[in-house]
This record gives sequence, structure tokens and C-alpha cells, in this order.
Amino acid sequence: MLEDNNSFIYFDHAATTSPLQEVVSLYAEVSTKYFANSSSAHRLGVENSRLLSKARNDILKSFRLSNHDVIFTSGATEANNLALKGYMERYHTRGKHLIISSIEHPSVLNAANHLANLGYEVSIVPVRADGKVYLDDLKKEIKEDTILVSIMGVNNETGIIQNIPEIASFIKKFPTISLHVDAVQAVGKVELPYNDIDLITISLHKIGGLKGTGILLKRKNIELTPVLDGGGQENGYRSGTNDLAMAVSDAVAIKEALKDVASKREAMKTLVEPFYNYLLSRNDEIVINSTLDNPYIINISFLHKKASVFAEFLSNNNIMVSTHSACSSKLDIGSPTLTAMGKDPILVKNAMRFSFSTKNKKEEIDRLIEVFEFGLKEIRG
Repeated sequence: MLEDNNSFIYFDHAATTSPLQEVVSLYAEVSTKYFANSSSAHRLGVENSRLLSKARNDILKSFRLSNHDVIFTSGATEANNLALKGYMERYHTRGKHLIISSIEHPSVLNAANHLANLGYEVSIVPVRADGKVYLDDLKKEIKEDTILVSIMGVNNETGIIQNIPEIASFIKKFPTISLHVDAVQAVGKVELPYNDIDLITISLHKIGGLKGTGILLKRKNIELTPVLDGGGQENGYRSGTNDLAMAVSDAVAIKEALKDVASKREAMKTLVEPFYNYLLSRNDEIVINSTLDNPYIINISFLHKKASVFAEFLSNNNIMVSTHSACSSKLDIGSPTLTAMGKDPILVKNAMRFSFSTKNKKEEIDRLIEVFEFGLKEIRG
């Protein structure tokens, strides 16, 4: 039997990653020192309002955006709902047609289903076998009353990168159509043309921030119907008392995530490539559903073993991975993304996701290969 490893190895960063210590410390400091409500009219409230504005400006500066606003939300799910529902309701007189892809996050898919139940028309553009949305397929779905297209930047299950630059360039030709991108798995990992995207969803706990916070970046000339009614915070788009400490912490996490994106990605490729090559050598046992274009996520399917059993084996050896998305990993439904890619049902049901971070080390990859090889030999079915 393999020797015990007392410290765990974490390869589930796409589900959530550990917060930066600077972010945790800053949140505690701001919560304690600047506890006043930033909407209050007294001096402390006014000072905190200025700090909140500075956090917004710092975030926009990190993204190199000048024509967008920052809307703080409780997470990416709320941001996606606000983007789709808020936009479609606000501009329903222009048209009632929404286009999404077949591999969107449940918070987009279910928001679109909600809109369909209200009488909006929703078209789903397929992905091909490589997991990508092709412009020719998207073009077929455009109609006279199309007003919004929502395509995720990077898939959360496979890590496949969509051609957002090409899609954004195409959508620009239609003055009445806006583009929304769920950029949760892209920020800090893949460079996107943020200036060319009208609505951008961000989740902070994926990039070293804290859970319970997300952001919707909105182009200034776009209006949204709020999903939440209340005191009118966030310029009326998202009511609820602002968490100043969270906003300030968000700005720090985003600034750090957006540093040296290209060089970090190359370093990740160097780190992960030995494991990827090892998987290639086991093609009698495994199908790889990802590419090294995005080394942060590697998705595989077992040909002869149950992914759930193998994941438990890895966990018992202190290696933490996911059997597809954390949003549906407790449901026995297999991988919706692999289904959309046309994969065999056996592969769909037996998918496993490894998601990496700059926090991971070569020794951890070596250990993963060692334990994985042992599992292939020892686990039966």
C-alpha cells in the first residue's frame, strides 16, 4: 500500500481556492475600523462612501476599463441572474430573444429557463465535439429581435476556452445586441477583451477573494431592471447594505489575479504538462476531455472505472479532486458539458476534473501521478 501523506493536496481550485492572506487580513481590518454604513450621511458614512468608490475605481483600473460600472453582488450566480433577467426585462421593447450556449453555468441556464417561462424566446447555440462555440453556429441563431448573447469565457468543467474576441467582434456589428460573458473561470487565467464585452460576471472566491461576493461589470450606457428591490444601493441595481470591507478586499484580489496572466499561464503549463503526458500514456484507461491550452483545468473520463470510486480513492490518499462541477457534483447526473459535446454516456457519467492553481507545486503533481497509477492498478471497476 502507498505510504500515508499527512498533508492534503488540493486540485479543486475551480470549485474554490484558498483566499489570499492579504485579503483575509484586510477584510478584518476594514470591518473593524470602517464599520459605519457607507450610505449614512454623517462624516464616517461619507468617508466610507469614498473608500467604496475607490474600490470600484481600483477594480476598473485593474481591468483597464473606463466605460464600465462595478456592481457588487453576493456572487456570480446573482451577477448572472442580474445580467440576463435585468437586461431582458429592461429592453424587452427592443426584442425578446436571448441566445446562450449549451455549456453555460446553471445560473445562466436556469435564468434563461426562467425567462423562457415568462414568454421570452431563448435559443441555445450548440458546441461541437471540441467543446467550443463556433461563430457560424452562433450566426444561425441571430434574429431580428435578438437583444442579448451570453457565452461563457472558459468552461468550468473542461476548461475549454471560447473564442470571445471573435464573438465580441461579431456582436459589435449589431447595435441592439449586447454581449454577456461569464468570466468566472477566465479572470486571472485567460486574457479576455474586457473592453469589448458589455456585461462581465466575476466570482471572487475563485481568484483568492472571499466567498459570498461577486461582481457584474456593466457598460455605462446599459441599464438593468433590478432583481432585488430595496434601498437602491449600487446605483439602484442591487439593493442591500454595502459590505465595504468586501469591496476593498475584492479590489486587492482582482489586482493580484490580473498580474502577469500570460506568464502565470505558461508556468502552469510547465507544471501540469507531466501529468497531462502521463494521462496520454494511459489512453487504454482514460479519455482526456481538455487541452493544455488552459492548464488550469484538466478533465478526463474513465473507460472502465467509476469516477466516484476513483475520486474517493484519491481523497483517502489526501488528494482532493472533483467529479465534474462542484455545482452539481452531489447529483448523479453526470457532466452536462460532456453531454453537450456529444460524449458517450459512459464517459459523461465517469468524468473527473483536476483544477490547478499557482499555489500547487511540482512535488504535488509527482504525488498525483504516483497515486493515480496505483489507483489504476488496484481499483476494480
